Amino acid sequence: MLAEYAYCSDWVPAQIAKYGEEANVDYGHRNCKIIGSSGVESISKNYNTRHKLDAALFAASGKAIAAYVDKFKFCRISQDSGYDLLKYECNEFFAEHVDITNQNNRVVSCSFALNADFEGGEFAFFGRSIKYSVPKGAALLFPSTFAYPHEVMPVTRGTRYSAITWFN
Repeated sequence: MLAEYAYCSDWVPAQIAKYGEEANVDYGHRNCKIIGSSGVESISKNYNTRHKLDAALFAASGKAIAAYVDKFKFCRISQDSGYDLLKYECNEFFAEHVDITNQNNRVVSCSFALNADFEGGEFAFFGRSIKYSVPKGAALLFPSTFAYPHEVMPVTRGTRYSAITWFN
């Protein structure tokens, strides 16, 4: 995944959507870069490779959500949202937020760690009372609702890459 995307020119500033407002770039709240890797435009730039990578993310997310639903029996999932790649360089972050808005009906959030050669960049929940570093190749799943505010703390060394999706 990183061999294909890490140094490509597709990265753009990530936007945020606030309740009742259009999505926009807000460097004070979210300071990282993004690629919508499941989009037709992105995949068409190197179809064979990127289509295989998207299929691999689909398979991995299927396994991850199956394990989650097995543990949380009342969780009902019908689809994922496609995949975005995130790139956090030194001092970049995503301030505390939740993943559900008026414009989406996200149920479960999922983040795959694509590398481990960085420092900082931990997931923090509930006002930083819980901090978690996701090991390379692992996925972190959690409810998308207002009850699970979270953030990605600033990266202090290196570059943090992840692939994210949401399940509805």
